[in-house]
Amino acid sequence: MITAHLFLADAASEKGPDVNYCNFPCRISHMHTICKLKHRCEASLRCKRFKNLPFSNKEKQKIMHTHNSFRNRIALGRGCKSMEGRWFPAAASMRELVWDRELEFQAQCWANQCIMKHDTCRRKYDGQYAGQILASVRHESIFPALRLFFNECKNTSVANIDWYGTGKEWGSHFAQMVYWNTTQIGCARVIYELALPSSRRVTFVCNYAWAGNWVGEPIYIRGSPASQCPAHSKPHRELKGLCTTNPSKSKIPNICKFAKDKKKCIPYLAMVKRVRFHRDRQEGKRYILNEHNELRNKVALGQLGNTRIICPQASNMREIIWDEELEFFAQCWIN
Repeated sequence: MITAHLFLADAASEKGPDVNYCNFPCRISHMHTICKLKHRCEASLRCKRFKNLPFSNKEKQKIMHTHNSFRNRIALGRGCKSMEGRWFPAAASMRELVWDRELEFQAQCWANQCIMKHDTCRRKYDGQYAGQILASVRHESIFPALRLFFNECKNTSVANIDWYGTGKEWGSHFAQMVYWNTTQIGCARVIYELALPSSRRVTFVCNYAWAGNWVGEPIYIRGSPASQCPAHSKPHRELKGLCTTNPSKSKIPNICKFAKDKKKCIPYLAMVKRVRFHRDRQEGKRYILNEHNELRNKVALGQLGNTRIICPQASNMREIIWDEELEFFAQCWIN
């Protein structure tokens, strides 16, 4: 059975450290994207008919599984034939990919700008540089785009494996997807209208750490599959061509502390949870119930109000539970 990585939905467990991304430039002349945005990551005013569609936990698992399946096939030496008609060689130290919340957060920040091009500087607060893949399509599923990017292998020269950027076809998306030392991924998905009328598109942004596609360096080291796993890694039990990766410990950073206009800064978790129930129905219902009952409990205990007025305690405040008939009525009316 393939290992499943769990995603925690509790906001307290996801809240990370205060991070000033202006302290993480890529080079002297390249400011971090979030620093350029003045630590404001909500949807840009340039976005028209914008809608955020965060990936469900099930979709995140499938995104990881799809990448790891592609990487495993290449690592075993039977993943794809190159433009020369030869199989790409086996990889000695190809790593397993795991989901990373900070990479997801940074992908969301950039997707929210409604600009269909790569941003120029991506780094995690632990210092890792991040690579990126973008796609703009007409449907909500990311998986056809991932297959299309992987299939760039058919138009990529084997020479790039040992020396990326040989002057022949590079296959940049494919190269990032199978870069040996990439261990983490985080993706975002949004919908917005393009300049042309009635041209709404779904945009995907996936960030990868470490970044791949370093010109002059190998995409991966040739050798017997998983024979040269790095320290703190070992051959994967199920994915025989990969070396294991521990689950990411990254959390969603708090950037509002460093925003130019703190009053208008929207915390990432609040921004995502507004629409999460569209993607995870049962999880969304629990979230709605918890929010209502926590608020009602504060009122009942006399803990809700402002500095001048406190709501009085309630002696008969009832718990709210979900009712499917009321849900049905609500769906009928909203339709």
